[in-house]
Parts: sequence; structure tokens; C-alpha cells
Amino acid sequence: MRALCYIQKKYYKWKIDLITDDLFKGERENCEIEIIYPENFSLNTIFKKKKYDFLVGCNVDDLKFQLLYKFLHFNKFITFDEGQRNIDENDKYYSKFFSYKNQKKFYFLNKICGFPLSFGKLLEKSDKHYSFFDPKIFNHPIKSTTFLKKKKITKKITKIFFGVSSNWVFSHREDLLNKPKIIEKKINEAAVKINKINPDLYIPHPREDERILGMLNENITVVNCPNGSEDFVNKLSLSNEIEVFTEKSGIVFDLNKKIKISFIDLFNRFSKSEYDKFKNLYEEFRKSDKFEMLGEDSKKNIEFPVEKQGTPSVVVLEDFFDKEFIREANHDFEEFINKSSEVDFLSFGETRKNLSSRGSRYEEIVNSSNSIKKICEYIKSEEFFKKCIENSTES
Repeated sequence: MRALCYIQKKYYKWKIDLITDDLFKGERENCEIEIIYPENFSLNTIFKKKKYDFLVGCNVDDLKFQLLYKFLHFNKFITFDEGQRNIDENDKYYSKFFSYKNQKKFYFLNKICGFPLSFGKLLEKSDKHYSFFDPKIFNHPIKSTTFLKKKKITKKITKIFFGVSSNWVFSHREDLLNKPKIIEKKINEAAVKINKINPDLYIPHPREDERILGMLNENITVVNCPNGSEDFVNKLSLSNEIEVFTEKSGIVFDLNKKIKISFIDLFNRFSKSEYDKFKNLYEEFRKSDKFEMLGEDSKKNIEFPVEKQGTPSVVVLEDFFDKEFIREANHDFEEFINKSSEVDFLSFGETRKNLSSRGSRYEEIVNSSNSIKKICEYIKSEEFFKKCIENSTES
């Protein structure tokens, strides 16, 4: 059996999967399912005179979909809910006539050619309509619908893959310029590597094209983070134990150090010595001391060694300051975070600025807060280190 499905966005793909499962009674593997998006629509689909058992779609207001309905050879017309508009009986989807005032183009085309059909009349021609709104709760304008329940997602997010800029071809150890076949081969090989890892999430690089995205396993969710993915991943790590896979992204230096990082030379573009150097740099960073501020009752999870004292990795404010000061510090720290988010992190050579390098903007932020300034000064003092040793021996 054969079905042609027209959808405007890949978002609707999960609906197509459920519908074709029902149409083919669980025998999808033995059936031909062709999916067309607006960007790959071609009149050749119509003119090649291929016959289909089903034409499936939801966008009755889309001229390309209407062309498929008018000229394609198919046995049954299957429609489904695009979204919440389908449960609004006053939506234009259910209008039987085009408006002369608001739909002049469609109005005159329909009057002269009988095409396109009004959206409501096209929906009426559906042999079967699938809905994703429970009829026990929603009153659907189409009285005869087949309700499909979305599959529950039970798997936790444990693996995340960071994509690579498509400019990788210009920094490869091989000369790949004007060698499209070799580039294509390396892209295919990279997709195989990613699919073998089978991450739960794939976060594309801001300058990554869609060639790899179209080759990923269907169960891999692609998530775009235009405002930066480090904040998203760090927040996710608070409730999930995750592993991040990356080629050589500088974003690893902005992630929580508790997150497991696995490096993979996706396009085999680095020499072993160059790649090992980067991985060793990250390991040094990961092992470096860093101050963390924890809430109440966290002291029991911390041990301060008596010998070989260095910069302590964790500071429990309750051990050093009274509650009133801590309330002030919490407020100032929130302001500090808000202001910090306005600072751009740029990675050009050695110009990367962060808190530890005390970039001028951070210094300004710290100095603007009496409480944070007091904390920064106090942790440099001899009294602070004596107190740390004192607390460790008490515990």
C-alpha cells in the first residue's frame, strides 16, 4: 500500500506516524509512505501519474495541498487536526465560501476555475478525519472523527549531542575545498556516528546547516537554542544525570563540571596531538577549584582537608555570616546573575573573559555590591582559612 502525506512542518511528523500506523494496521514497514513539505513540493509529483491508496494532510488552506487533492491519483482522502483551530467551529477552516473582502485571490480563482475549494468544502470531502482531542472532553465540529492518543514519553533525557558549525570544512587537516563528494561522504559518516550514540537531544550549532539533521534517527529530538545552549543544559542537569557529546565546542567550559563530557572527532579533522591537547585542557579546567555557594544543610556533604590547604572548592555562607547578611547577599547575588547574563562570552584566542579572569565588566559588577565585595575580600583573609580548618575538624 502507498500513502502520500503533505505537512507544512516536521513538527507534524508524529501525527503522520500515528495515522499511518492506523491506516496500515501496524504494517508500516511493508508500505510506502512519501512525505512532502512545502520546500520540496514539485509538480512532478502530480505529472508522474503515480497512484496512491491515501492522500493525507491537514492544511486545507494551503494551495499546494489543494493542487495535490485536485490532480493526484488516490483512492481515499485522509485529513487530521492541525491544532486547536480544528475544535473552533467558527474558524476559517470550516467556512464554505471565500470572502470577497479578505480572500480576493481565492474568491476569483474559485469563481472562474472552481479551484481552490473553500476550506470547509474540502474538509467535507474527507473519507476519514483523525483528531487528537479527546471527544470525552472536546466537542469537535466534525461529528465523525477517529481519536488518536499521543504516545506517552517515558524516557528521561540522558544524552545530548552538540552540533558542529558547517565551517568545519575550512579547518580540516585535509584540503576539502572544491571537493563536494568527499565533504558529502564525511557528513554521511558523521551522521552514522551520531546515530550510533543515539542521543536524546541534538542541539545544532548556530552556524550549522540542515544536512546532518535530515539523517538523524527519528527518535532524536532536535532543539535549537538561539540564545545559548549552556543555560538550557545546565538547568536540565539539575534534574537529570546527563552526558554531553561534543567535537571541540568551547561551550564545555560553561557547563556544570558534574556533567560528563565525551569528545568525538566527528569529521576526523584534527591530528591526534591537537585533539589530545584540547581534551587535556578541558581536564585541567574540570579539576580546577571553583567556588560554589550552597544553601542551608549542605555542610554535611562537604569535607575540608586539614593538611595541604588550598583554595576551598565550596563555601557555606552560613558558617561565616549571620542570617541578615546572607539575605542581603542572596539578593545581591541574584542581581549579579542578571547582570552577568548581559555580558557576552567571546572565544577569540586568549580574549575569553569570565569570572575567574576578572574581566572589567565583572569587576564592575562585584564592586557594585557591598555584600559580594565583602565576601570576596573575606575569602582572601587568614581568618577565613582558619575558620575553614576549624569547621572541617568539627565535622
